[in-house]
Amino acid sequence: MSEAFPRKPSPRHAPPSPEEIEQARADFALHIPSLFTRQCLAVDCEGWPCRRYLNAVAVLDRAGLLDVNGQLRA
Repeated sequence: MSEAFPRKPSPRHAPPSPEEIEQARADFALHIPSLFTRQCLAVDCEGWPCRRYLNAVAVLDRAGLLDVNGQLRA
């Protein structure tokens, strides 16, 4: 029965598209923590860690662009 209805992989396991990677790079660069408060420094953002930063880290990690320290690879 399962052969008749193959399942697509979950979106979080699929490789990210180039557009998703570029957006994640931009979000990763813009959304950084404040040294003095528990807020994100991006305009109109929430407390740290913000949702856009977490999503960017997930996409960059799936793409293999983060090193073991959580920094972008050159």
